[in-house]
Amino acid sequence: MVNHCQYIFSSHRCHIELTQQPNHPGTRVETHCTTFYSTSCVPCDNGTYMDELSEWTECLQCRFCNTDCGLREKAPCSSISNTVCEPEEGHYCLRNWLKDGSCGAARKHRSCLPGQYIKLPGTSSSDTECEDCPEGYFSPAGFTCIAWTVCPEAHLEVRPGTKQEDVVCGGGATSRSHFILSIPFVGVAFILVPG
Repeated sequence: MVNHCQYIFSSHRCHIELTQQPNHPGTRVETHCTTFYSTSCVPCDNGTYMDELSEWTECLQCRFCNTDCGLREKAPCSSISNTVCEPEEGHYCLRNWLKDGSCGAARKHRSCLPGQYIKLPGTSSSDTECEDCPEGYFSPAGFTCIAWTVCPEAHLEVRPGTKQEDVVCGGGATSRSHFILSIPFVGVAFILVPG
């Protein structure tokens, strides 16, 4: 049994055979049917595709994965399918994924600020989640939180810690190394003996 796809062109009912003719995805209509001739199809040119049976006379232009938009090619265009783009490393898909699984535009993952840490790293479909460091911790570069230094008893806290900087200790008696070298005076007498 031969399956047919029908469409109307200039009041003619055109048939595209699905099994014997090359009128399938990857082709376009070269000439529409007439009273005496059936529809003829030709393969899509390089850089174009047709992903379904159609009466179109032009194939669709292949998608370009623009690296300026944070995209890279995941799957190349073929005569029967469009290029599939995905976010580059360090980016996430900004627009909803298209029906063919391609990403339309991407954005660079955000960087956490000093005083924050990375709560959840970014993925290809979500941005990085940042959170402020809790009290008693700091993050100078926005990656992880580090506990403030606890000043030893003999040292004073010169500057308190913030979410971006550690505590600065100093000012105590032992904060500077002072050594006093005591050498007891021992009297030594030299006797010169003429020789």
